[in-house]
Amino acid sequence: MHDEDNDGRFPDESPVEVRYPRSKQEEHGDRERWPWPRAATSGPAVPEVPGDVEQAVRAAYAASVAAGQPLSQRAMAERFGLSRRRMSQLVAQVTASGNGHRPGGEAV
Repeated sequence: MHDEDNDGRFPDESPVEVRYPRSKQEEHGDRERWPWPRAATSGPAVPEVPGDVEQAVRAAYAASVAAGQPLSQRAMAERFGLSRRRMSQLVAQVTASGNGHRPGGEAV
């Protein structure tokens, strides 16, 4: 991949490091004091696309729980076209994996 606007100082696909504030207070403070995050990516920050509807259900439910606004099983059943019974099973899988267990009660 080649960017026409690249002046050549940094080759395309070069790693980039940036400072990032940890809080609103830091955000409004001196940028020179912002920390360098200890994270790395090997490509653009693009979420993975679920391969099938059940993976999409699991991802949507897990994201909604992480955001503090869990989707209802009824709403997901309508949105994804699955039965409420199957939706209940998928939600149980997400819930169990989120607390370190497999569905059925055994620890991972």
